[in-house]
Amino acid sequence: MKIAKDVTIIGLNDVMAYSKRAYLDKKDLQGLKQEEFNPEDFLVKLNPESEREKSGIKVIFEDEESSLFVSLNLTKSNFQNILKHFGDKEDYFLREDGSIRLNGKAQNFVAGWFKNAAYDLNYLKADADKNGIIQGKENNNLYLYNVIYTPDNPKGGANDLIRQLYITTGGKSIAGDDGEERDLESALNALLYFDKNADGKITVLEAEGSKDRILANAQAMFDNGSSVSKTLLQKLKKMQEEIDNASDEQEDSDIKNKALDQGLSALNMQELLEFKQKYPDEYEKLKQKDLEDLSKNLSLDLQKEMDYGSLSIIDKLA
Repeated sequence: MKIAKDVTIIGLNDVMAYSKRAYLDKKDLQGLKQEEFNPEDFLVKLNPESEREKSGIKVIFEDEESSLFVSLNLTKSNFQNILKHFGDKEDYFLREDGSIRLNGKAQNFVAGWFKNAAYDLNYLKADADKNGIIQGKENNNLYLYNVIYTPDNPKGGANDLIRQLYITTGGKSIAGDDGEERDLESALNALLYFDKNADGKITVLEAEGSKDRILANAQAMFDNGSSVSKTLLQKLKKMQEEIDNASDEQEDSDIKNKALDQGLSALNMQELLEFKQKYPDEYEKLKQKDLEDLSKNLSLDLQKEMDYGSLSIIDKLA
């Protein structure tokens, strides 16, 4: 959109990658509790060297394409982001082995992006020897989204994977045997990482990583620009300050009052996470009280069992 002679706004909200859709039925708590898995029920083998095996959150969900189950590890930050956007307690069931069975909207969200990595990018078939790692000539059968980052653009942590899982509107290209090792679990985590608002698409803004970075880029472009450009930049900065300074104290207060008045069982997963992060002392006090009350009736009440599991799931993120 052209807004002045020398100023054009291009789409920071343009979509760079869409998630495939999954439409898996939601199960009730009794159905989740009765689930029993055998090795042949699972679709993929995890990368045995995965760091998330030790530090991540193990989840189980259904793959709609194969009707088999997938067990893998999500980074804590990815799982936390899922909780923030899908707060229904019935979307998460804590199994006796410590893994978290995804359900409902949370399962469909993860299963959708899994389709992208497993089938669109061909991570499943590319792993010819089924050892959980794509390496050597296996890379020749792997598709990558085209790169938008230059090789000298430094990245760290989870972001670094985007050099291997390239996201842009330019379509797919075939990877070559570049000596890199890749795995499906890491590819899925990369996609989940960039879908920051969990809406099933990755925008330019999400891929850029932060508004500060965009402002810095704008500053560099406008430093030698016209007075119109510089005025626009100042307005952009002012708008950003207003957004950053907007108060969410009322929302925080509402969650706190709800917890104090009705107990932690009254909070959904998103509210539980926010309450623990902002009021850790109050959370611990209420948790002990709720756990004592819940433990007395676990065998009699499935709802109480779900509430008990929800607190245990939140504590995995500590």
